[in-house]
Amino acid sequence: MMGRTALKITLAVAMAAGFLLGVSGCGKSAETEKQASASKAGAEKVLRVGGEATYPPFLFKDEHGHYVGFEMDLIKAVAKEIGAEVAYTDMPFSQFMTAVENKKVDVVISAVEGTAERAEKAAFSDVYYKKGVYCILVRKDDDQIHKADDLKGKTVTAVKGSTNEALAKKLGAVQIVEAEYNADIFKNLEAGKADAVITDEPLAYYYLGHGGAEKAKTVATVPSDDGFVILMNKEDVKMQQDINGALKKVMENGVYDQLFHKWFNVSVSGK
Repeated sequence: MMGRTALKITLAVAMAAGFLLGVSGCGKSAETEKQASASKAGAEKVLRVGGEATYPPFLFKDEHGHYVGFEMDLIKAVAKEIGAEVAYTDMPFSQFMTAVENKKVDVVISAVEGTAERAEKAAFSDVYYKKGVYCILVRKDDDQIHKADDLKGKTVTAVKGSTNEALAKKLGAVQIVEAEYNADIFKNLEAGKADAVITDEPLAYYYLGHGGAEKAKTVATVPSDDGFVILMNKEDVKMQQDINGALKKVMENGVYDQLFHKWFNVSVSGK
C-alpha cells in the first residue's frame, strides 16, 4: 500500500464540483439503491453495503442522484469477484458499527479506519487506502489558530464517532460540534458554529478545491498511520475471507490501479 496517500492526489472529479458547498440534507434518512451493472442483473447473491455519501471523491451522489465514487467502484469490483451485485444503503457515520453488528448490512465502506476500539465490535478487511494526515481547517479570516496545539480551549467540529472527533478531544478542544454527515462539518465552520474543522486530507483538499478556499484555509496537519478498511460483522469469518480474497485480486489484476487513476487523476505510485 505504499504511496497510496492523499498527499499524492490531484482531485479532478469535475462531475461533483461544488457538491460539498451545495449539499442540503443529502441522505438524511437511510435510503437503498441497487448499484449493479447491467451484466449483473441476474446475479445469484446481493452484497448489502452501507456508507455515508458526502465524502467526494470516495463516495457521493452525482448530479443524477446516483451513488458514485472511488469506494463505490471498488466495492462493486470486490462484489463482482465474489459473484454478487451491490445493494447500497446510505446512513450516518455514527450508525456504521450498529449496522454491521445487527447485520442490517453485510459490509460498510466509507473512509473508516480500523481502530482497536472498532475491532472490539467489528471485523475488518485489509487496508485499501492509506490515510496520510488529518487536516485542520479554519475560516479564512481566522488569526488565532496556526497549529494543532492552538485547538486547546477551542470549539471544533468533526463527524460523530470518527477518529477526527477523537483527535479533537485529544488536542484539548473545549467543545465538539458533532456532525452526522461529512458535508455538515464545513457548514458548521462557515456558519461560525465552530472555530475549526478536523477532517481527512482527501476531503479537505476536495472542499478547498471546489470553492471552499474562498471561505477557509488549512493551518495544520497531524500525521496518521491509519488506513481505510471495509467493516463487517465480527462473527462472519467467511465474509471477511471472501472480501479479503476479492480485494487482493482487485489489487493484483490492475483494477484497483485503474480506479485510483480514474478518481484521483494519478497512479498509485503517484506518477
